[in-house]
Amino acid sequence: KGTGKDYGLSFTALDEKLSVKINRYQSNDLNSRGNEAGTIGQRTLRMEGRVNNGTNFGFALRPWAENLARSRFARQGISAPSSAQVLTATAAIMGMPESWLARLGDNITGLSTDGLTDVTSRGYEIEATYNPTRNWRIKFNVAQQQAIDSNIAPDELNYWTARLPVWTTLKDDNGQLWWTSIATTNLSGTVNNAKDFYLTQLLAPYALAVANQGKPRSQVREWRWNALTNYTFSEGRVKGLSLGGAVRWEDKAAIGFRGAAPDADGIVRTLDKDRPVYDQARYYVDLSAGYGLKLFSDRVRTRLQLNVRNVFEDGR
Repeated sequence: KGTGKDYGLSFTALDEKLSVKINRYQSNDLNSRGNEAGTIGQRTLRMEGRVNNGTNFGFALRPWAENLARSRFARQGISAPSSAQVLTATAAIMGMPESWLARLGDNITGLSTDGLTDVTSRGYEIEATYNPTRNWRIKFNVAQQQAIDSNIAPDELNYWTARLPVWTTLKDDNGQLWWTSIATTNLSGTVNNAKDFYLTQLLAPYALAVANQGKPRSQVREWRWNALTNYTFSEGRVKGLSLGGAVRWEDKAAIGFRGAAPDADGIVRTLDKDRPVYDQARYYVDLSAGYGLKLFSDRVRTRLQLNVRNVFEDGR
């Protein structure tokens, strides 16, 4: 659910040629899934064995446990165990309820470790409109915004805490540890095992998100402003023609983070929240041209307009 508060005032001046509006807002998005925590939750399920587009991670736990269960049935002389038997045995190996495991292989709604996060957005908006003449309009606005995550996905951490004693100790009948023994190429083309995947794809981004808890998101462009103008000719040969343009500016924003100090084994597995990599602040220029006319003996008013956004775009 969401809550919000807005406070604003407006006034006019210069014989109402100038109009100014000032607004302060705060909105709270409670129990939100629209963040990195949701992605981490889906990765957790895929490590457990949830199918993604018909494919498992090569080190996913469920197929490993199912193969182990079938091998034990074979040694007992049961060459074709029923699906129910395999499910029961696999659930016992994984330490999960059968009812939960029965749904894990399906991409269905309602089975998720998606962490819920509260997001607070707040800022100021100022807008000024000035009409020096009847034909000339000028508009300017500036906005400051911050987005702050809080209460970040505690359910995910609780889930991992409950599962790690199982994940890190499961062995097959030859004493091979599932946690570290299966090295394979995952869907992104990276060779790793369950342990490495947990450390780099689950724990590292979660630790970064939690480290920034209660602070503004650095990837949000905090400041931006826009200025635009338009002039309409009301007489002469160019009557009905209007020309306009705009300049837009946006603040710098983080596009990623540098690596933190390496772990004891020399591998960098976490990001340093205090060393963001910034995309620079940017300007954009827009142009427009329009023409107003009347059709069908002046019964139908028509306007044709051409807008060109970011006229100096260079292929970036």
